Amino acid sequence: MKKTILIITTVLLFTGCSFSQSQSNIHYTFGVIETSSARKYTVIKYYNDDGKKVASTKLDEAQVGTSFNTTSYHDGYAYINNIGLQGHKNPQNIIQIKGNSTKVNKLHLPGTAIDAVSADDHYYYGVSNLNDYGYLTQMNFKEKKVNEIKEPELQAETGNKKIS
Repeated sequence: MKKTILIITTVLLFTGCSFSQSQSNIHYTFGVIETSSARKYTVIKYYNDDGKKVASTKLDEAQVGTSFNTTSYHDGYAYINNIGLQGHKNPQNIIQIKGNSTKVNKLHLPGTAIDAVSADDHYYYGVSNLNDYGYLTQMNFKEKKVNEIKEPELQAETGNKKIS
């Protein structure tokens, strides 16, 4: 029996297998998102007060949180825009990160080229624009019901030219 446990432990150590930290509570001070438009993966690294890495999470998503103005915070969660892989269809996901945890969720939000995201107690939102229209898309957390508002973008006219 001892020989079997030793073999299993050795196999786990040498193959790099580890137990998931996705549900574990961790105490971290800040996180760094390493992402790219050319590769379809993102790594979120969590650091403590001393700058020591305490955990990391890998996602199969590209261009997550590429701009600070696309991040929204509500009720202990961060909501981050996910632009997606360069030259491919927008993934239509919002990335939700729970504070003091490595738990990360992908929340589906139908919309084209989502520019900014937000959330409240019952809904999460995305703002996008396409073909001179602005869109506000709302998704219910529980029922997954979608509401969308489509409005022409405001434009100033000067002569025959439209300035957006």
